[in-house]
Amino acid sequence: MILETLQENHSTQFGAIEEKARDTFQQNNMDCKPSGNTRVRCDTDVPSKMAIESLEAMPMETLLEEFRERRSFKLSEVKEPKISPT
Repeated sequence: MILETLQENHSTQFGAIEEKARDTFQQNNMDCKPSGNTRVRCDTDVPSKMAIESLEAMPMETLLEEFRERRSFKLSEVKEPKISPT
């Protein structure tokens, strides 16, 4: 009984997947059918070489040096709390 139910569920799901794949394939083929119209060329917005290079990360040594400088600056700004006698 369990095996029959499992096989029936599998067949139902397989059929649904097969139908969805067929519909999707047909839709994709419709997009590729020649319509007789020439598509308009779309210009792509390609960033310049300088813009791309500006996104590169700095070398690790430079990052560490900058981190240490900022950290030491922040530590020097923090004043030690004064302990008042009670």
